[in-house]
Amino acid sequence: MPCWLLSALILSIFINGVLAKVWTYKQADIFPRSNEFKIRVSGQSVDVVQFKDYDYAHFSMDGPVDIEVEKVNNNDVGVFSISPLKLDINSKATKKGTKITWNMKEPHYLIVRVDGRKRLVILADPPEDKPFTANSAGVRNVKASPYKADSTGKTYATEAIQKAIEDATKAGGGVVYVPAGVYKCGTIIVRPNVHLYLEGGSVLQYTGDPNVYAQWWRKYNRPYTFFLRTSMWSSNVKITGRGTVWGDGKATFGEKEKLGVTVMAPMVTKNFLFDGPIIKEGSFWHFHVINSKDVSIRNAKVLGRFDMGENDGFDITESQNVHIKRAVAIVWDDSFSTKAYDPGHNNTDVFNRIEGPAMPVKNVLIEDTLAWTGLYGWKVGQGANVAQSNILFRDGVVYDCSRAVGVERKYGPGHFSNITWQNIDVEHVSVTVGSKRCWAMFHGVDVGQGRGTTAGMRVEKVHLYDTGTTPVLIEGPNTGDGLISDVLFKDVYVKSLGRQAHTAAEAKLTANKNVKNIRLAYSDSGSKTIQVVA
Repeated sequence: MPCWLLSALILSIFINGVLAKVWTYKQADIFPRSNEFKIRVSGQSVDVVQFKDYDYAHFSMDGPVDIEVEKVNNNDVGVFSISPLKLDINSKATKKGTKITWNMKEPHYLIVRVDGRKRLVILADPPEDKPFTANSAGVRNVKASPYKADSTGKTYATEAIQKAIEDATKAGGGVVYVPAGVYKCGTIIVRPNVHLYLEGGSVLQYTGDPNVYAQWWRKYNRPYTFFLRTSMWSSNVKITGRGTVWGDGKATFGEKEKLGVTVMAPMVTKNFLFDGPIIKEGSFWHFHVINSKDVSIRNAKVLGRFDMGENDGFDITESQNVHIKRAVAIVWDDSFSTKAYDPGHNNTDVFNRIEGPAMPVKNVLIEDTLAWTGLYGWKVGQGANVAQSNILFRDGVVYDCSRAVGVERKYGPGHFSNITWQNIDVEHVSVTVGSKRCWAMFHGVDVGQGRGTTAGMRVEKVHLYDTGTTPVLIEGPNTGDGLISDVLFKDVYVKSLGRQAHTAAEAKLTANKNVKNIRLAYSDSGSKTIQVVA
């Protein structure tokens, strides 16, 4: 039997006359199982992993499935909620005894809350475009001869996996196959034309050992490094599958002599594809796209902690033509952000070893995403060393935050322009940071490094289940010419009103110093635009 069948059990059934398939993945034993929940998908048991702030389960599906969530060791289900709310699963789900059940026609990333317990995150993916097995033609299996990588996690597998990558590179490219198992690794560098495939149930494990990893930068008087990255000036790199890349952030960062880590970093690369693996528990930014072009990220799952500090989900830095589609980022710091720093010079020193000139952030599309954060859901900034333009966030949900959308510019004179947030839901604004708890914030910060303008922003088709407790802040810097101008809020639906906001107060909009031409438009009672600030 092919080994992928051992780690991914396939169940084919008929639901409403449609053939459905479910792929489940046996999670590695290093991840403890939940003592809160059990899940079955169309009758098939799915591993539920215990995590710090939430538990999670991962599977893939093709066709409609029935999902059953069961409370463990407790009384019957009382109150439950399933997000995103726009999917309207709550009205269709049924509860009986200790179980909640519903039918789901398409894969979604969901957050389930039951009777005040920790949340349950359900990661339902579509089928893989091209799953590989150990017997697929041309693959280099890192467990097989001549590589013989240790899949038990007892010894480092770095040399074996890197050797397979180097051999594929010398052959002009190919697939490096990582079967289910635990692979303790130093930094892994994926080279041109190489496709790294992580089978469901596989884990690349980071350790933070300073004798194993090279320091790339320092911040907060701590050394940091990258775990899984591309080689610089590479092209046509792919990383796919349903495995996990694990930063083990809390354990490794808790020991001061160890290095903090960014888990995934395509850097100075072109035509890069990422599809499917879980990026888990970084101690710094989880998924950092650096000075790259033509980047496609889909079915990406960043699972961080809320007690880690600066652990952003996705950061797009000085890159062009980047498309993130269908992703979830659960982190304390910003879930999805674009930034612009200068190689060899920024506040974190992260770019000191990045080759090539500074490049603008341009043509970025982030769509169909779910954010759960203590700070921003979707943000432009802070880095403003060079220009950022043509950035679109659309069709997304912020489950919780302290600011759902906005701009926060620091560190340079670059101009921001043509930035849009479109068709977005804000479910909760329950976190207060720096005395602010608002659904949007546009802020220019004085740092003495020059001023750039922020102009041409649209926030449209917004559904606010929660507007927060403090007003939206729109404020340019105290000095210089860093004006914030030409901001349009359009069709802002406020659930507590039962309609779109018709006044600045209803949308909680305020405009402070150094701003110009801030407007609010609505279309549910005729079409009208009002001026918040001329």
